[in-house]
Amino acid sequence: LTEMLHELAAGFNAVGRALARDPAVLWPVLLDQARYLAEAEFTILALEREDTGTVDIIASRGISGSAALVFLPGLLAASTDGRPHPAGRRNGGAEVTCVPLQVEGRTIGAMAFGLSGPATVDQLLAVAGHVAAAVSTVRTAHRVADIGVVEERRRIAREMHDGLAQTL
Repeated sequence: LTEMLHELAAGFNAVGRALARDPAVLWPVLLDQARYLAEAEFTILALEREDTGTVDIIASRGISGSAALVFLPGLLAASTDGRPHPAGRRNGGAEVTCVPLQVEGRTIGAMAFGLSGPATVDQLLAVAGHVAAAVSTVRTAHRVADIGVVEERRRIAREMHDGLAQTL
């Protein structure tokens, strides 16, 4: 138990460090942690684009991107109706289950888990809940950063207009 708790703490520390960086760094760390927690052979992350509402596969771990595309229909179904969906088997091996990523009652995407072990749907939903919270945090942080950039540009424009432009 102690060893497992140390491994979980290390995983959460890695996610915490990745949160402060580019999302391209975060996605693999999140998926590795999800694979560990669910004892999955592979994981796939699909997120709804905030601008268009389409669902795209963002990252996968333990499976190639082209192989992950096979499970896009299950990911879309889980994202659309907000319920877990079985998505078949991968080459007769791992059984694939797609679960929605939900934050504050809204679905923001879905995850696929390639399972060969005993994980239950409730366990997958719990892992997906943590991933959804991290995704939401990253999106919020990027929105705040974007607002900061816009505000800084406005401030500089004001100073140029009120100071430099007046002088000229």
